[in-house]
Amino acid sequence: MAFWGAPSRIENHAERAVLASFEMHRQMETLAEVFHSLNLPTPTIGIGINTGTVNVGNMGSRYRLAYTVIGDPVNLAFRLQGITRQYQVPTIVGEETMKRYPGMIYRELDTVAVKGKSASTRIYQPLCPVEEKTAELEQMLALHKKGLSAWYQQDWQEAAEIFRQLLASNLQDFYYASMLEKIDDNQRDTRSMPDPE
Repeated sequence: MAFWGAPSRIENHAERAVLASFEMHRQMETLAEVFHSLNLPTPTIGIGINTGTVNVGNMGSRYRLAYTVIGDPVNLAFRLQGITRQYQVPTIVGEETMKRYPGMIYRELDTVAVKGKSASTRIYQPLCPVEEKTAELEQMLALHKKGLSAWYQQDWQEAAEIFRQLLASNLQDFYYASMLEKIDDNQRDTRSMPDPE
């Protein structure tokens, strides 16, 4: 775990965290090449980033102290890290991080329920700095937004058609494969529900 803003105040902490995640993934690609050359399993990592007010300081007992952070934003960051595998993306950020760093292009992924909270939160994948956005990326995000809207409205057929189209344009984008699996699961659950009397 890493955190910014303590003990010294940092204004652009969201930006630093997101850019650090990009650099970590670049370094992992280099490390993966070394592992591959040694015929070892390729290492991968998932990163969750969230922004919020937390408690920070020396915590623990007299036997073991650690300078760390605790609080709901920390719990959500941990949750986001855990679901990177579920959504097949390298990094997931919370809504507050996305708002605090507008210099990045994001793809909205879904909403997730936060343990102990009644409301869900939107989650995002950072894609690239704003200045690197291309016309092709802009078109993809427009179609993605349409597909995600259908997903939220539980229009499984339209969402699946759009996600299949997006997956066909980039077979390495495993996020859409994961969403198609979710749609299949939801349709299966709907078919298994008893008819109302």
